[in-house]
Amino acid sequence: MTITNGYATLEEVNREAAIESLHVVDDAVLEACIEDASRAIDAYCGGRRFYASAASHSYDAPYDGSRELWLDDDWLAVTTVTNGDGSTVGSSAYLLWPNNAVSKSAIRRKDSSSVSWEPASAGDYERAITVTGSGGFVNRSATDAKSAVIVSNTKRACIITALSMYRKRFGIGSDAATVTAAGVVLTPQGLPRDAVQLIDGYRLLP
Repeated sequence: MTITNGYATLEEVNREAAIESLHVVDDAVLEACIEDASRAIDAYCGGRRFYASAASHSYDAPYDGSRELWLDDDWLAVTTVTNGDGSTVGSSAYLLWPNNAVSKSAIRRKDSSSVSWEPASAGDYERAITVTGSGGFVNRSATDAKSAVIVSNTKRACIITALSMYRKRFGIGSDAATVTAAGVVLTPQGLPRDAVQLIDGYRLLP
């Protein structure tokens, strides 16, 4: 199978476990464990995604003339902002906030900009502004130091969890896992303690 948005590779997990096997069945099961472990990490962190993906969301225009357009998800980059009146808001008119964080949670109009957040032509503020770009908490191909730490922590947590899931197939620690026809699926509550310690700081708080 192909691992979709996995936080570790088959080679990394094999190397960690010192597995030297050409058994296709084992490789397929390990790949399933890697993908399941990655999604378990997402779920534990409140649905946060530790990879970049194309995004397009609509937002209500602020009623109070606020500079900030608050976003309802993690954003890594913004490509296009379409105002409620249909005009494109140029990138020179705003900044992404927080300034020094890897992911962004707001678009803030610059003080020097004459642009304001506008409702739709019919006067509706609801879903008037459209933002497109790249969503996610971290771009796994980024090379800056802050991104590298997040990538490293989630990779390590994925390896620990995937190997725990794999070993549970043989009855080792199976009390923390749910066994399915496709392999072992680990619930967020069953994440290994070492994995939780690596990612606990990334959880979305209610």
